[in-house]
Amino acid sequence: MESLQEIGKTVKPFGLDGSVRVAIKDEFLEDFLSVEVVFLHLKGQVVPYFVEEIKDNDLIVLFDGINNKEDAAAISGKKLLIREEDLIPEEEKVLELEELEYAFSIGFRMDDTVIGEIGEILEIVEYPQQEMAVIDHKGKEIMVPMNENFIQEIDEDNKVILVTLPEQMIEIQL
Repeated sequence: MESLQEIGKTVKPFGLDGSVRVAIKDEFLEDFLSVEVVFLHLKGQVVPYFVEEIKDNDLIVLFDGINNKEDAAAISGKKLLIREEDLIPEEEKVLELEELEYAFSIGFRMDDTVIGEIGEILEIVEYPQQEMAVIDHKGKEIMVPMNENFIQEIDEDNKVILVTLPEQMIEIQL
């Protein structure tokens, strides 16, 4: 079997046409934008999907054969891989990316010192004042500011960010 590189993950359905929001690690964005086929882990198998269209700059993707919200939901939350042979050599990359400070934390778990596990960080988005973590909290997406005043510890080995959030920050979003 050919060698595959994990470059990100599918996040969630977008709209009704089968489109899926994806989160791509910054260092692989240019690679992702140039490939025709990606691979997803589904039911213990690695399954190829052809990229039909990438919409906007929000990384909304339409895959061949995924035609409705239900199909998109079935492939959401899966690791996204490409063939190593499709990776662009570093010296040939031309896309200049402004690195988000907390982009490395996609896939980490966020825990609060008071309430415990909050959930997995699905993506980091930039807002004018700060970066926000989009987190899957018990099946619902919530946003938590990546504020150094809230962050107590970052454990890169175990992929956990420990925070102390203001009371009721999570409940307000639910």
